[in-house]
Amino acid sequence: MTTDLAAAWDFDLSLSSLEGMRAWLKERHGSLAALNRAWGTDFPNWKAVTPALTRVALRSDTAVPSWMEFKAWMDVAFARAVRAGSNAIHRGDPEALAALEGAQVPGWGGYDYGQLAPAVDAMEIYDSGNAIEIARSLNPDLRVLVTC
Repeated sequence: MTTDLAAAWDFDLSLSSLEGMRAWLKERHGSLAALNRAWGTDFPNWKAVTPALTRVALRSDTAVPSWMEFKAWMDVAFARAVRAGSNAIHRGDPEALAALEGAQVPGWGGYDYGQLAPAVDAMEIYDSGNAIEIARSLNPDLRVLVTC
C-alpha cells in the first residue's frame, strides 16, 4: 500500500522487499556494525535486520531510525517499480509516454519527487505545496498535467 503515506500502517514486509531493503542498507551504511550504531540495534547478521513498525516507532524514540529508513526504502522501491514500468513502456514503443497520475504532494506523507519525477515522462500532479515547481526542477523535461 503506497497511497496514503501519512497513514500509520506499514508497507511491504515481504521477503523480497526486506531483502531489497537490506541490500540498500548495506550500500548506505557499508557495514552491519555501522547500521547497528545508527539504529541503536544489535543485529547479529544482515538476514536478521528488520525495521521497526509504525506502532513501535510511535512509542519508542529508539525505534525511529529504523522506521525512518524503512519509509525511505519504500520510496526507493516504489520509484524503482515505476521506473521498471516506464522502461517496459519505452521498450514496447519508444515514442510512448510513461506517466504517473494522482501524484501526491512531495514530502512526508506524500511522494519523493526526487525519486519519481525522473522515473516518468509525465505526471498528473495536485497543484499544491509547490509540487509542480519541485517536479519540474527535478526533471525539466517532465510533462505536467493538472486537473481541477
